[in-house]
Amino acid sequence: IFPILKENLKEYKNVVPILGDIRKIDLSELGLKDKKYKIVANPPYNIVNYLLRKFLSTYPRPELIVFLIQKEVAYKILLEVGFSLEDEREFCWVYSR
Repeated sequence: IFPILKENLKEYKNVVPILGDIRKIDLSELGLKDKKYKIVANPPYNIVNYLLRKFLSTYPRPELIVFLIQKEVAYKILLEVGFSLEDEREFCWVYSR
């Protein structure tokens, strides 16, 4: 699937698909020091917390992180950081930010 992704994105000079274990990628080696960047991924549920910590403690921070995750994983993350899930609208607001 990666060759297809690369082919479909080749006309976009500002998109760099990377194939590899995201936990082992050194962002400093990607030349992002003075650039804005975004991360879009569909990570396995068991490393989502790790990835959020990694990217939010890295300089420079991504200007946007988009992870496709299960609703239950999102609930768990929100509960861990102190959000109440009593109001579904609160969840939707955080989820869409």
